[in-house]
Amino acid sequence: MNVSESQLLYLVTILQLKKQKKIVQHIDIAIALGYSKPSVTHAVQQLGKHGYLIIHDRSISLSETGFQIANQAADRYEQIYQLLCTYGFPAFEAGIYAKKLIHVMDDEFIWKLAAFHQEQAAKKLTSSK
Repeated sequence: MNVSESQLLYLVTILQLKKQKKIVQHIDIAIALGYSKPSVTHAVQQLGKHGYLIIHDRSISLSETGFQIANQAADRYEQIYQLLCTYGFPAFEAGIYAKKLIHVMDDEFIWKLAAFHQEQAAKKLTSSK
């Protein structure tokens, strides 16, 4: 399942909106992403054709495949975001960088980065005693 950075952004945005609202519509996605409604409509149609979304009249939801991809990306985002904040990035910047990095970092890389961070934190704690 190779999704583009743009597709991933849409899927994660829909996942986040679905947690906030019962029904997600094109306009909700357009507002959340700051895109025009026609652009969102086109992207949603393409994601539907690829089987990532289920479109009912004006309601949009993630298919099982779309949900799995979005959920996994959201988990990666959170891990990267937390690491960046820990390393001193302001929350706003950490959010921007994390959104960009979830597409280029795989799970193994993120896991190793988090493990390295924990190892360094443990060494720092040990040396301060």
